Amino acid sequence: MLTYFPQLVPSFDAACPVAGAPPNQHNPDTITQAPDAPRLNTIPLSDWPTPLAQANNINATDFYPVRLETLTVAQEIELSTITLVSPVHVHTPFEHIGIIRGNHDGEKITADDLVLFLHWFSQQPINRAVYAQLSTEMQVQVENAFMQRNGYTRAAVLGWIDFLQGRSAERGGLIGSDLLLGCTEVWGLEDTSLQSGVSVIHVV
Repeated sequence: MLTYFPQLVPSFDAACPVAGAPPNQHNPDTITQAPDAPRLNTIPLSDWPTPLAQANNINATDFYPVRLETLTVAQEIELSTITLVSPVHVHTPFEHIGIIRGNHDGEKITADDLVLFLHWFSQQPINRAVYAQLSTEMQVQVENAFMQRNGYTRAAVLGWIDFLQGRSAERGGLIGSDLLLGCTEVWGLEDTSLQSGVSVIHVV
């Protein structure tokens, strides 16, 4: 069973800004220590050729992006050959935005299971109690993602007010894609990041 823990930490270089940080059990918006994992090959982003793609005569540019809304069978087959290790860090080009955990640290997870989980999670309703536990910075970005998804309309504003006041959102409430800050495309996977030594999924 996979679980997503949102957290927002800006990244100023290629290394994960939270890898190896001390654990904090009181705030789900923080990181726990990454497991000691063997160094494996990096699975590069779409700009670089990948042995996996070459072996199957698939260009990385044909494979990426993996859109959570329209995951194809061919992509699932490729993803099932990639193994990552829990916890998996979720990165945008500029920020670490969360962690996906399995049942225990060090558990092996196929990229297919990971992406199918994100596909499911991105559509799930999120309650106000989860939102309230986020850092202020993360709350601002989640609200922006909600507004962008709903088009910055009057209905979106009223829906957001309903959500904050705990009313059932007739106009559409917060969903998992908002906790992913609107990032619903996968552009890269690293089984073990050369910079941080942790598994990473890159989303935009």
